[in-house]
Amino acid sequence: MAIKNLPTDLISTLPLPNIKSMGALFTIHSDVRYEIVRKIYEGGMGIVYEAEQHGTRNFIKRVAIKVIRQNYATQKQFIDNFIGEAKLVADLIHTNIVQTYHLGEAKGVFFIAMEFIRGELFDRVALNVADAHRPPRCRTGRT
Repeated sequence: MAIKNLPTDLISTLPLPNIKSMGALFTIHSDVRYEIVRKIYEGGMGIVYEAEQHGTRNFIKRVAIKVIRQNYATQKQFIDNFIGEAKLVADLIHTNIVQTYHLGEAKGVFFIAMEFIRGELFDRVALNVADAHRPPRCRTGRT
């Protein structure tokens, strides 16, 4: 089916096919600076910190930064998995998944900047729930 004699303003509103090989309109290079505020959680393979992302004109956004532990920072398989994790969740939007903002590398150490959510650590909440379901004399007294 051919389209003939359509006004140019109508043609500009027609949907274009999704072409992934199209180049960027332009590129913005910018330095992103993160200041680590405190350690939130330490796991076996990484550490999560609370940080401030600094931008121009005193822009500050609170984020969480997940950093690979030093002893894994040189293991190719682990780095590939870490990068794969960032790419996997980058486009997922769900209330139970924190948003991924940035995958970066600084001095050979990879990190993921992500949404920071204030609240209790899951471990502590789970202990409190379990403790609340124990008989009174068996409770641990944790708060």
